[in-house]
Amino acid sequence: MQVSKVRQHADYRIESMSVQPPPELSAVLSEPPRPQRAFPWKPAGWLTEMHGLPQVQHMLKGLPDKVDRTQIRKTVLAELAADRVLPAFVSAMVWGYGDTGYGATRVRWVLTGVKGQAHNAPVRDDVAGLLGTAAHVVRTDGPVEGFRYMSNAGRIKQEKAIFGLATGRD
Repeated sequence: MQVSKVRQHADYRIESMSVQPPPELSAVLSEPPRPQRAFPWKPAGWLTEMHGLPQVQHMLKGLPDKVDRTQIRKTVLAELAADRVLPAFVSAMVWGYGDTGYGATRVRWVLTGVKGQAHNAPVRDDVAGLLGTAAHVVRTDGPVEGFRYMSNAGRIKQEKAIFGLATGRD
């Protein structure tokens, strides 16, 4: 791993790193994505926890009964293209949490910064901006830089730095 240069993004400063993945991983990453079997998700809990977020609710209502990686990726990219960061984030989390049953509650924790009794807590004012910057960093500078941002200046309480990596690069 080599430190290459310092880059500026919005209001944070990061050390940019050049990382070459192992040849075996590079080979897999250069292949077309493998299809994933669609799985059922539970929209009722998501709709309940995402109250007060009409764009997120609209996106959730538009998802099919079964989702897969390809469907969610299309949804994330469409939402990001329309500058709707929170629906993009939540759709990635629907896929990420799968059919666990507790994903919506944990995502509400992330959006509010409150663990436990987050259902009635307001969404933090800074969350959409932090997530939007994370998506931009990942798409322009790659997943390593996205992870660095979300682990440092873009850290969101209760988030495990997975959204930025879920947005992918075109």
